[in-house]
Amino acid sequence: MDTPNERLRVARERAGFETAKAAADALGVNYVSYSQHEGGARWSPLTSVIRKELPPLPPERERKYA
Repeated sequence: MDTPNERLRVARERAGFETAKAAADALGVNYVSYSQHEGGARWSPLTSVIRKELPPLPPERERKYA
């Protein structure tokens, strides 16, 4: 799991989305763009796009880093 697209796929699977389409729909991003990012065909800071579109997580869901 060295490349950004591999990390994106693993994160999607760990979040419980079986398909890239399901994740894209839930995140409110374009499926084709999302699947190209996950497939490694293109890369940009997709996470920054998602963060701009989504409301912040409630405190109990935020990941705490040590």
